[in-house]
Amino acid sequence: MFVLGLDEGKSELYARLLQRPESGQAVPLGTVRSVPNTVKGHEQLLAGLMKSGVGGAGTAVVMESTSVDWERVAITLHEAKCHLSVVNAAQIKFFCEKYGKKRKTDKLDADLIARSGAMRHPARSTAPRGRAGRTPGAAACSGEHRGTFDR
Repeated sequence: MFVLGLDEGKSELYARLLQRPESGQAVPLGTVRSVPNTVKGHEQLLAGLMKSGVGGAGTAVVMESTSVDWERVAITLHEAKCHLSVVNAAQIKFFCEKYGKKRKTDKLDADLIARSGAMRHPARSTAPRGRAGRTPGAAACSGEHRGTFDR
């Protein structure tokens, strides 16, 4: 199984991909990568996952719900049929404190979010909803990747 930890900012997304073996600790795959926090950047993130051969039911994507910046990428990942878990930032902070880790950079945060997801297995989230049941930012999200992780 794979776990992708996302730390989002207003201008960039930082992503850490881990492989979680049946037993033992999660193993980082490559380095923490960043893409623009735009529709195009979200598409680059999905394309990178596909190129790496990961995705679908075997990959859990974990991200924090901070401000409203997380909604666009969450919608894109949800539309791509990713196993998405949006967690409260306080849960990640608690995880870091419990294991003596300090969050200092976006890259480190992405790694810690992935490691938290690998250990805690957070529940799958539904797509975010805006006012009157409408999905915020849905018009800005591309449907090109819909179902690309399903094989």
